[in-house]
Amino acid sequence: MAKVVLSSTPVFEAFGNATTVMNPNSSRFGKFMRVLFDSTGAVAGASISTYLLEKSRLAVQQPGEANFHIFYQILKGLDQGSIDTLRLQREPSSYHYLSRATGSAAGNRDGLDDVADFEATVSAMKLLELQPEAVFRIIAGILHLGNVSFTLIDPEDAEGGTVATDPAQVAIAEELLGMTRLSDALTIRRVQAGGGRTSMYDVPQTREGAGRARDALTKKLYDRLFTWLVATINERVAKRGTPRGTAEGTMVSGKWIGLLDIFGFEIFASNSLEQLLINLANEKLQRFFLDSVFRYEQAHYEAEQIEWVPVEVPDNGPIVAAIEDSPNGVLALLDEQCWLGERGSDITLCNLINQRNTICAATVAAMDQKARARFDPHVNFTLTHFVAPVTYTTTEFIEKNRDSVFEELSKALAGSTSPLVKVLFPSEELADEETRARTGSGKSYGSVASKFGVSLTELLKELASTDPGFIRTIKPNASLSPGAPDERLILEQLRTCGMLQAVKMIRSMYPTRIPYADIMSRYGKCLFSYSFMAAKSPKAFTAAVCEAFDVDPNEYRLGNTKLFIKGGCAVALNKLLRGASSHAEQLLDEALLRLKVLLWRKERKIVEGLMRWASRARARLGKPPIDPTTTHVHAYRVLRREYVDRLWKNRAAARLQAKLKARRQRERYELERHTTRTLQRAARGLNARNELSRLRAEAAERERIRLEEEAERERIWLEEEAARERRRQEMEELMAKEAAEADRLWEEEKRRNAAAIKLQTAMRRTMAQLYLKLALAAVRVCQSTWRMLHIQIIRRRLVNAALVLQKGAVMLKYKQKGVVLGLNHEPHRRFVWLSKDMRNLCWSKPEEQEFRENARAMGHDMMSDGNRVIPNKTLGLSTVSAISTGAKTEVLIKMDKDSFTRSLFAQKKPGCIDDNAFSIISPQRRLDLYAESRKERDSWSNALRVILMHGHTVDTAYLIAYSRKQKHEREMLAGLKIPSEAGNSELESTIHNLKIAESELASDRSPAVDEFRKLSARGMDSPHPTENLAARFAMPDSARESSAFVRFPSFFGKKKVPDGKPLDRIAQAAQ
Repeated sequence: MAKVVLSSTPVFEAFGNATTVMNPNSSRFGKFMRVLFDSTGAVAGASISTYLLEKSRLAVQQPGEANFHIFYQILKGLDQGSIDTLRLQREPSSYHYLSRATGSAAGNRDGLDDVADFEATVSAMKLLELQPEAVFRIIAGILHLGNVSFTLIDPEDAEGGTVATDPAQVAIAEELLGMTRLSDALTIRRVQAGGGRTSMYDVPQTREGAGRARDALTKKLYDRLFTWLVATINERVAKRGTPRGTAEGTMVSGKWIGLLDIFGFEIFASNSLEQLLINLANEKLQRFFLDSVFRYEQAHYEAEQIEWVPVEVPDNGPIVAAIEDSPNGVLALLDEQCWLGERGSDITLCNLINQRNTICAATVAAMDQKARARFDPHVNFTLTHFVAPVTYTTTEFIEKNRDSVFEELSKALAGSTSPLVKVLFPSEELADEETRARTGSGKSYGSVASKFGVSLTELLKELASTDPGFIRTIKPNASLSPGAPDERLILEQLRTCGMLQAVKMIRSMYPTRIPYADIMSRYGKCLFSYSFMAAKSPKAFTAAVCEAFDVDPNEYRLGNTKLFIKGGCAVALNKLLRGASSHAEQLLDEALLRLKVLLWRKERKIVEGLMRWASRARARLGKPPIDPTTTHVHAYRVLRREYVDRLWKNRAAARLQAKLKARRQRERYELERHTTRTLQRAARGLNARNELSRLRAEAAERERIRLEEEAERERIWLEEEAARERRRQEMEELMAKEAAEADRLWEEEKRRNAAAIKLQTAMRRTMAQLYLKLALAAVRVCQSTWRMLHIQIIRRRLVNAALVLQKGAVMLKYKQKGVVLGLNHEPHRRFVWLSKDMRNLCWSKPEEQEFRENARAMGHDMMSDGNRVIPNKTLGLSTVSAISTGAKTEVLIKMDKDSFTRSLFAQKKPGCIDDNAFSIISPQRRLDLYAESRKERDSWSNALRVILMHGHTVDTAYLIAYSRKQKHEREMLAGLKIPSEAGNSELESTIHNLKIAESELASDRSPAVDEFRKLSARGMDSPHPTENLAARFAMPDSARESSAFVRFPSFFGKKKVPDGKPLDRIAQAAQ
């Protein structure tokens, strides 16, 4: 039974919860669940009551919020067949009701798993027999109905009527809801004529009116669906909870637990009728909460036999009266406007509230000029709740309070062919509405506010008859992260749930309560060693500890079982009760405790002695004796502290007087010393001034003598300067004459040397041009020779590499995929060689090797037929991107670890594949090979790298043929035994070859020249020499850019070696 009761939770969360700014799974209705128990303590049944479903959320959501969860769960959780049947789409943004959050996008639902929640909802509905398929058809119909929009028949006439923009959406909604003529019911309203009660006429709706009618229809439909779900769940739970031997459907009176889950206080940017009713419920529940806490505290004090402390309980009665009392309460004025029918309006309601409601009128009167400028009294009114003042907007207040739809829509719902819709809207209800419309003025109409007030009053009456307990849930932070509390958010929630008022009320009493057992367990271990403490009762022990810690008697009370302390008092006592965080701190606490108790014991004995002396004195006077109490101990402690304070003050005063006298003596001494120093400075100044006058007179006499001597020296210097000026003028005249004579001689010399200079210039220019030509010729010869040698080296490498690869070898080849004996990538022997055209790497079975060698000897190429190769037997060199040695690829690494491969090479140690294996990698495939030896692997891998690196620069096949021709000529010369002119050293051989090349170049008949001319012509036909050869080998752009292609100079084809044998001079210089 408990499982059945709990299964209703997913249904209520799906249909009644939504995402808000503060909570991603906020319940948008109030719920009171009564769980019944039988005599054995097992769950026997349950009943559920709901309050004020926020159905306005269906049409409009606040910024950052979302619609009810069931709409998103259906779109995400239904299978594709059901989605297609209901004509739905997966994206919520496709529906007007799911993307209508005002001012921003819909709320953040990232933390919700709609698929899992939908599965839980469907399971619960099936368990409770809630007809999930029929319910989902109604939900889908609401979504499609929300997408219906309206347009004017005549764009120039706003009152001329409207039609549905998309009739297909209307047709889908009619099909899912089983309704007919839905478009006419939304766009045409039937109004009763004023002259008679039976005369009716049709009025076309405006575009806004049609939209409101559509929203009213969907809200009414969803509200009735939710009410039906609640009623059906109650029936199922009561039916399943019926004990044996009782009538089906009857509940047995007994023990029950009620769980009230109701909405908290709400303050939004725009607050409507739902927020007003929710806040009214919170006001009443807050009053009930404070009264319950007050009664509990009062009962607790009585049980502990402690005198009651007068406490002021916060009273929110005026704000509750301002909302629901007649005749000027907000809800009373709202019902009055609803009774007026078409004559009532939201603006009139707001004006009446701001004029006649006491709190609202006082709030408007207290506003300053700036607040009045922002406040619109025709639309807004403000109520001062226990949390904060809240401003409400009266727009749609009357329509929401009526909670009715037009007669045409009611008829369309009552005439539905859907069985569930018929249950939601019975025809008897339509007949009652028509009768009331014909015969009454609407005053018998039950508004939403009045119904909610009645149900809230019944709820509070039922709660008052129980023993209530309260649980406040607090959201720690917006992201729901552990260990990161947001203090401002927590404080705001505590304020909105009324906890601050309760805390203030409790703090005015004795909020800290400590059981005597806790004090005994905490202090007894270290104090029971004293006999005077071990013999005390728990209450006396606690009183002794409080006296030891000097707690004010007015700050605590001793109950029957607990110690009551006011907030902020007995700090040291509370700290000791909490316990120590470390062993060292515990030792210090125990030492402090023993010291406090011993001091208290000493003070207690002194007080007892004083009380005995006072009792004897009172006995002589005929008065009763005095027993020592805590107040006496505290008074003695106060007197003793005052005595100690007075003693310390006297000592401090004596020290202060001593310091004051010393300061006066020091000031007198400083004055005398200052006076003496002033007189000394005056005497020294007089002597210094007299000495200064004498020194100034002597300085003036010395200055006069110095000036006279300077005047005499200046006269002598002027006479000497005049003599020097005369001698300088004479020297200048003599030098001018000599310069004129030298200029004349120079002009004559220039005329004589002009011809010789011209002749020397012509001879030097001719020799320089000759030397420059010789140098350029030598440089060209050196460049040509170096290029020829570099090309010969590349040719030799290419020829050797091609011969090694064309010769071929038998190797192990690993398959990329395949199964042999249950293993993948099995190895098999293949004969691998390079094709004759140097473009493809070929392989075949070893038994075909002999046949292919015979065919090759006869001049046939078995691997090519009209430039076509056999598929899966060749690998184009132009596609090869890398050569790797060792077990580097996934296949080789796997086979290196595979026990089957090791069994094939049992004579070798593990890891042998890494010694002889290498891989040829291309984008099309990866060729993994295993050579017979490491030498063979290195030979093949190096040859492949040479072909791939330099094969695109020249025609390799042509070079091979040319190399064979040269080899044949050298063999013929060796057969004739023609002596070589070169020496044994490499330098002499090079010089000899250069001389032969020079002679052949000079005669323009060398076969090498012809060869290089062909290569040059092949490489130099285009502006970029690598384009022809790269295109032939399908070389990528990156390879052409990075290739070191040899450019052949045009020197061999156009110019001859100049005379003079420059190579002989180069050879001699090298020797």
